[in-house]
Amino acid sequence: MTKYELRSGDVVIAMDRPWISAGLKYAVVREADLPAMLVQRVARLRARDHLDQRYLGYIIGSRDFTNYIRGTETGSAVPHISGTQIMEFPLPPLPPLEEQRGIAATLGALDDKIDSNCRAIDSAEDLGEALFRKAADKVQTLTDIAEVTMGSSPPGDTYNEEGEGVPFYQGVKDFGVRHPSYRVWTTGPVRTAHANATLISVRAPVGRLNRAKEYCCIGRGLAAVTSSFPSTCYYSLQAADAVWAPFEQEGTVFGSMNKKSLTSAQVPWPSESGVRELEAQLSSLDTRITSLTDENRKLSGLRDALLPELLSGRVRVPEAAEAVGEGLGV
Repeated sequence: MTKYELRSGDVVIAMDRPWISAGLKYAVVREADLPAMLVQRVARLRARDHLDQRYLGYIIGSRDFTNYIRGTETGSAVPHISGTQIMEFPLPPLPPLEEQRGIAATLGALDDKIDSNCRAIDSAEDLGEALFRKAADKVQTLTDIAEVTMGSSPPGDTYNEEGEGVPFYQGVKDFGVRHPSYRVWTTGPVRTAHANATLISVRAPVGRLNRAKEYCCIGRGLAAVTSSFPSTCYYSLQAADAVWAPFEQEGTVFGSMNKKSLTSAQVPWPSESGVRELEAQLSSLDTRITSLTDENRKLSGLRDALLPELLSGRVRVPEAAEAVGEGLGV
């Protein structure tokens, strides 16, 4: 094995633009990721004898490390950090190795369940895509099968982060695995979408999709596509990725798509005789996906709440293990 080969458990961190709005750009290498090699401007961290490797991963994932990186990175065009700066992070007091392993195992139980749910979500999505491809036997103009609402941003003084009004989604930065994440609300919605509508990005990157989970406000970066067959519509737009690609290539800086282009889009669609049965199948899969994504959101919240408490010693492993057991339903 060369010194650049990665192995399971390695922690890797981007050294150029190490933090973005979605969080710190780091990962723990999994067995499924291998074989893999370390590339330039990426740092690899491996624990020494007094530090458990999985525990190290949770230190890197902590808010303290993220805050340290954000305060350390330099450069205005492309913020960056050095290997020396990473190594100079002041570690919190380390508990005995056995306790480190207990903390890592406790938090790891949550991460393992989250990973398992992600695999189940991927399988359900793959099945949905296969069912749609098999059933789609014609092409339809989007406005023949759905209504399109282009987003419009409400006045800035109606925004808040306290949950007042309705959720406001501005673009792909709010998108999650299947449903957007809560970030901003508005008390003065202008353009809205109802639950189950497909949300599509109309500004770069064009064509990214999510599903509205409830009544919400959409900004200029999104459009809402509403159909009598909402799950079928979602998979149709997902299968039409070649339709959106040209809009990414047009323009000098950022791709975008206007209402005329969106409403006239030619998308795959099943025959009238088969669409109801297909909708029932896809809707069932979507219910499963929503349930799993909701569970992952709760498990991630529990993990993120326990992480600083365990690292600081304010919560001990037995207490945390009990909370994790309740979270996992065991």
